[in-house]
Amino acid sequence: MTAQRSVQLRIAGQLEGAEAMAREALELGQTFGVPDSFHIHGGHLFGIRYDQGRLDTLAGRLERAAAREQQTLSTLAAAALAFCELGRHHKARAVFERIPLGDPALSSNLLWLYGMTLTAEACAGLGDVGRAAVLWERLAPYHELVASTVGGASGAVPHYLGLLAITLGRFDEAEVRFAAAATVHERLSAPTLLARTRLEWAHMLMVRRGAGDAERARQFLGHALATAREFGLGTVERRALALLDSSSGNRMVARGTDTAES
Repeated sequence: MTAQRSVQLRIAGQLEGAEAMAREALELGQTFGVPDSFHIHGGHLFGIRYDQGRLDTLAGRLERAAAREQQTLSTLAAAALAFCELGRHHKARAVFERIPLGDPALSSNLLWLYGMTLTAEACAGLGDVGRAAVLWERLAPYHELVASTVGGASGAVPHYLGLLAITLGRFDEAEVRFAAAATVHERLSAPTLLARTRLEWAHMLMVRRGAGDAERARQFLGHALATAREFGLGTVERRALALLDSSSGNRMVARGTDTAES
């Protein structure tokens, strides 16, 4: 399927090819009257722009979509995550709090796991300890799975359990989860996903500050930065450079950017 091929190209680091394939999938969907073709294309663009560090180009579209009274879990989660990454935490919080974490009916939806991983990442970006505990309970049973849909792939669930564990202050647990995620992403030959895991793993080590953590963090950041520069992963490159800067004695850098609220 053309749409699924776009997802495969993206996680392999072929972002231009992924975008071209996404356009082709949209054109085919329109030709054959596929009702979800625009939504699927939006998912493709979100993943590609996130990797490229260009979520600002989708901010207006995501804000309009999230403002609708009836909206999907994945759209709300994507909007919350995008605003976190853009440093617009007030807007991220407003969208994030609309996500119905406790609705059992949502878990029967094929998009549920993908949407929940995006929600977990937004939760970590906001540092929401209370909701992190809820998300942990919801995601933990799926720790052996990879979150993927026809419109996007967020990767191994343990990566997101690792983010939640950091938020909850469970650093040793986070290490176990990131190690599991890295193994899965290596097996999938998914450098974009592996670079993210190494980045978050390094961030955890820098926060934990155990024996040898600083050196291991620099090694992970070096690998993540090299991958980012090879494949044009702007988000990973920006955050890796910021963390490397902080490791040299400057301030610790949180997730997201320092962009002013707007």
